Amino acid sequence: MGLIDRLYDRFFRQGGKRAAITRLYRQLSQPGAGEPHDLTPTTMVARFMQLRAYANSEYRKVFQLSLRYDPLGQAPWSYLMQIGDYQIYQSPPLDYRLDNHLAEVCTMKVCLSLDDVLAEIREQLTPERYIQSQIESMADAPAVRQKLHAVLDDPAYGRENLLGITNGDDSACIVAHYRHDSLAFANRCATHDEFRGSRLKTALLTTDYPNLRALCLVGYMTKEDTLLKYLARPHLLQLVDYIGDAIHRPEVRRLLARFPVGETTACELFNLTPPDNDASAARQPLGAQ
Repeated sequence: MGLIDRLYDRFFRQGGKRAAITRLYRQLSQPGAGEPHDLTPTTMVARFMQLRAYANSEYRKVFQLSLRYDPLGQAPWSYLMQIGDYQIYQSPPLDYRLDNHLAEVCTMKVCLSLDDVLAEIREQLTPERYIQSQIESMADAPAVRQKLHAVLDDPAYGRENLLGITNGDDSACIVAHYRHDSLAFANRCATHDEFRGSRLKTALLTTDYPNLRALCLVGYMTKEDTLLKYLARPHLLQLVDYIGDAIHRPEVRRLLARFPVGETTACELFNLTPPDNDASAARQPLGAQ
């Protein structure tokens, strides 16, 4: 906790945050010494993630979870929780069949790794940068891109003023006809879900946007955000490498559904079906007790 956070906690939370941090730390560093007595790996790591969430953003990366196991064998596995170089808890050797907690712990480790990456580039995940990337996908001609920037907030280019969309002189563009003007948009294949072609055409025709700024922000920090999907891809592959087909288990998807990423969750970002039998859990942050 920083100085301002400590002062705020003392005078406005009556020390509630500090008390919660102390309680979680004791539960991790002295497991079983008090309440609660649940020492399953999933619960222990969830507490660690909650403790990490209390830390100021610049310190969260020093909270690390390490795994020791042989993915090709059936030897005992273990996990280690650290803050910097300080070891909080080292689990004893665990049976790999222990209710398959290995899959859940691997899932939470991947969530922590994804959170670290997002923290590193948080300054790039702004609406302005997102709009810039959308415009670069929407139009190929520099002159059209300049015009899009100039008329972003002009209601004349809102959905209610769109008369229709036609094909351009060649297959490389489509033309959106507004009441007083027309805009030529890129019609090239969106190989990586770029905002052009059929995706852009559908958005132009079906989205209720008051101006082009609102149109460009459709999908920002959601599962449709191309940058988020790009960042999530290696973490999805890492999780599959860890646990294979167990990624589809309800317990794993439930954990992923409780890990927020912008306006979406890791479950949706990994293109997994959210668990539909535990909606209340999906609304709680991963690690909440």
